[in-house]
Amino acid sequence: MPAPLASPRLRGVTRLSRLMISIRAAAGAPALDRELLAGADPAASPELSRRAGRAMSMSHRRLAAGLRRAVRDAEHPGLRPAVLIDAQAARAARWELMRLAHALEDPRFTGLRGVLAARLLLTDCASPLHCARGGRALAEAAAEALAGLRG
Repeated sequence: MPAPLASPRLRGVTRLSRLMISIRAAAGAPALDRELLAGADPAASPELSRRAGRAMSMSHRRLAAGLRRAVRDAEHPGLRPAVLIDAQAARAARWELMRLAHALEDPRFTGLRGVLAARLLLTDCASPLHCARGGRALAEAAAEALAGLRG
């Protein structure tokens, strides 16, 4: 016998609750990503859980393409990049960025921390890819992301 359906009122509350969790998770994505990178348990809150699930479902190929694009833009200064990067650091950390891009496309490497770290490298204007901290800092950040992918 099928389970009885919940009343429309309860279904509406559940949908509204899920919607509110999704909105809070999207609005707080950078902060939630940092919490997860610092080792927060995704089960600690609905927002952390939603953000972790979203991070793992995002296209790893798009992240890899973004890293490759950063290297390409750094190596060809005549091109106008869509986003400002520290080209000197990207050239210095080229091999680490390319290794990270390759690992993002490898289905064996799916660690949440690595995915989040790669995403922050690309999207956070305070990351070593975007602000002048030098090639060593960028190479270390890429290596940490790679280690996070490998678990």
